[in-house]
Amino acid sequence: FAQKLTTLLTEKLNKPINLELIPSTTQTRWNLVKNKTVHLECGPNTINEQREADYGIKFSRPFFVTATQIFTQLSTTEESVKQGNIGVINNTTNEQDIRQIYPPQQINNTFANRTQGIQAVQAGLIQGFASDGILLMGTTLGLKMNPTSYNIVTPYNKERPFCATYGMILPPEQENESWRSFVNQIIAKSGKGEAVWDEWFLPFFPYLSNVLQGCQSETNSRINNGQKNREQ
Repeated sequence: FAQKLTTLLTEKLNKPINLELIPSTTQTRWNLVKNKTVHLECGPNTINEQREADYGIKFSRPFFVTATQIFTQLSTTEESVKQGNIGVINNTTNEQDIRQIYPPQQINNTFANRTQGIQAVQAGLIQGFASDGILLMGTTLGLKMNPTSYNIVTPYNKERPFCATYGMILPPEQENESWRSFVNQIIAKSGKGEAVWDEWFLPFFPYLSNVLQGCQSETNSRINNGQKNREQ
């Protein structure tokens, strides 16, 4: 995305624009934008109006949709997932979601990261580990696991997944309005979405299909609301 944006910005301004990639973490991502170290930050940033107010940033329009999902062993039954212990990282939106459908005694929030949670499931210490589905899948790739060697379950609340839409972190000031508009246009019209999807996500489609179907209306709502806010 950053490379495509740089190319189009060079064309738009008719002068060379250099791309500089700076590592960010969940702790540093807000201040990197707020302190003007970067012009945008791309990561699994769940769009949330309260976060905009708390951290003094703006989110772009959504570029990805996911949901809280549960990693399990391939042999684990749906009933055992409902009755078993579920791991989660403390103080995350995933923990908030899981607490809506599981009693406290079935929730283990002592895990520091997804790798620990997945390994605990493999060792039989817990029945499942909950996180954003796409991040669970990314962790399994890092662990060199075959997508067919495990299962990812999608919990529902009132017949809907616990949806989350990701957005770029952008600066909030009025003078950055044209920059935000440019980034949003690239997200919507870059023409690269299908190619990126096939390269990275096609092997995980069985785990993503329920999320895509169940969260599509919420994603469209966020896009429409964002468009209305820009017009106002």
